[in-house]
Amino acid sequence: MSRDYRDDNLKEAALGIYTHVARMMKEGKSDSDIEQALAQHGINAATTRMMLSKLAQSQVNVARRSGRRNIALGLVLIGPGLLLIGGQPQGAGAVFAWLSVVVGAFWVMRGAVQLTAARNYERQP
Repeated sequence: MSRDYRDDNLKEAALGIYTHVARMMKEGKSDSDIEQALAQHGINAATTRMMLSKLAQSQVNVARRSGRRNIALGLVLIGPGLLLIGGQPQGAGAVFAWLSVVVGAFWVMRGAVQLTAARNYERQP
């Protein structure tokens, strides 16, 4: 019973450290600043580099997933808009069709930028 409790405490501590490192990364601190901050708390440099690497990869994965989702959303909006435009709508139907295409194009471009950023992402030390 006490072993499970200790494992839970270790998991919580590790999650807390990861959260702290992620927060420092988000604040724009360099890898060396993060290493120094964690070294003051007794965490060695190899462990810190491993954490930074995993968090950077996680950021890339999130950007890729968001990019793909936004491209899919954009295409879903563009498709019906083009079908409506093909039917030569009049009045409000035409406005809705063109608005759907324009908004969809925005989402496709946004997703493409996210995918490109994820592909080109390199964390600066």
